[in-house]
Amino acid sequence: MLILTDGSLPRWYGLSWNSKELALILSIHKDVLPRCKIRRDEIEYLKKEFKFSSFDFSFEAGFGFDGAFVFREEKENFRSFSIPLPSIRKETSKKCPYCGGSGTDKFLERECLSCDGDGKEIIYDHKPGFAISASLTLFSQSAHFIEEKTSATFPQLFTVETSTRGGGMHGGELSGMLGLEFSAFLRRQKLHKNLDFATEAMFLAHDRLIGERLYQRRDFPVYVSGEKGKIHIACPGNACSIYCSDDFFVRGEEGGQKFYSHNVDSPHQQLTLLAGFAALHDRVDEELIVKNKGSLG
Repeated sequence: MLILTDGSLPRWYGLSWNSKELALILSIHKDVLPRCKIRRDEIEYLKKEFKFSSFDFSFEAGFGFDGAFVFREEKENFRSFSIPLPSIRKETSKKCPYCGGSGTDKFLERECLSCDGDGKEIIYDHKPGFAISASLTLFSQSAHFIEEKTSATFPQLFTVETSTRGGGMHGGELSGMLGLEFSAFLRRQKLHKNLDFATEAMFLAHDRLIGERLYQRRDFPVYVSGEKGKIHIACPGNACSIYCSDDFFVRGEEGGQKFYSHNVDSPHQQLTLLAGFAALHDRVDEELIVKNKGSLG
């Protein structure tokens, strides 16, 4: 088994952010696809638990529950899939039950917080978010470790393993490993200086998913909190965040890291945090391209 934190490994998958489409982009190396073994009992359990209608495990037209991943293109031995973020918060044609359709909270004497002043009832349909989260969970579990190196000439930056559970607390936790190149990028950042490009990705992702005007960009901090390159990523919730552990491996403080999450209770929080990670992934790739004079390898 090859361990990402022990040394640089050729990429087997990557996660990018598309700000125009408001979508995550998952790229998987062709050498890995035949090794992605998804257990049918896990598929059936998640399908029953969340009442999904279908599952595609072909990695051809797509992958996952209810069309969560959509095939995008094949390039440089990678098949890429678009993961469009859904609108979980939806406006109905009914009057808002809190303000009676006026758009104003008469007790607080301000805009109604429930409908953002629009006067329409708001409902939250989390099922599309769960479909993406559950699809990511099955893929990430099967691709977290590899036994053989791929033929890619550029490095694996991080791995992530997600969980998907209904019922509220800790329903969208995630963890993973940061590779040497990703960790080196973090150590080059100024301590506690916000990485605005990653904040922007998270803000846009959260706005698509939830669309509540209550939140601002400062509610999505992304910064390095220690000289070892410990990343801190947070989004609205009960201290919902990503943090790095003190586990350093063979190469000590120059090696990779493990990361964990705290109080990630829902799919929309999980996907918001992943958008931040994806934006960081893109920035490291950009630096690698400059360093290698036009290519990642």
